[in-house]
Amino acid sequence: MKLIIKQHFSFLIVFTMMFLSINSSVQAQNNWELQNETADIKLYTSEVQNSSLKRIKAEAIIHAPYEKVKGHLLDFKNYKKWYSNTVKSELLEERDQSNKYIYMYADAPWPISDRDNISLVSISYPSEDIINLDFEAKADFQPLVEDVVRVSYASGFWKLSKVDENTSRIDYEVHGDPGGSFPTWLKNYLNTDSPFNTLSGLKALAEEGL
Repeated sequence: MKLIIKQHFSFLIVFTMMFLSINSSVQAQNNWELQNETADIKLYTSEVQNSSLKRIKAEAIIHAPYEKVKGHLLDFKNYKKWYSNTVKSELLEERDQSNKYIYMYADAPWPISDRDNISLVSISYPSEDIINLDFEAKADFQPLVEDVVRVSYASGFWKLSKVDENTSRIDYEVHGDPGGSFPTWLKNYLNTDSPFNTLSGLKALAEEGL
């Protein structure tokens, strides 16, 4: 009987420690700090356990119909029209209608080396007025390009929602490492600067002519 009670007590201690650890991690990632904003775009950062690089969250209101914004999100070969510093983008492989490998090449500002990134994008539709694009870097999908730094880690999502007939909302989150040997503070700066410029570019393109 004492052995059974002891085993149950040990289990409760371990379970409680696991719960507190998970809960602390979730709270840390939900402690968002506003870093930049305009009338329609807000960008936040949050500390991530066991990482010196911050997680990024951005929200944007786009004054354009849902279908038009969705068209730009799914037009991978033309990401270069709105994605920050991107000069080349293409669809590498379509595993099925929901899972696609895309390639992007970024012309990084001096003195940082150019970057490229291969991502597996998984597309889902929780409802008829919402589309999710979850992405994860797949650095080994193709051989490295000479003198270009391949992004080895990036994980996040795009969520597009219809607000009304002429308004859409974008939610974006990512945690990643642009790679290379430059300081962490500079990586964190670039990790916040690029998403803000990216959302600004998507917003400008989607609202063009409206």
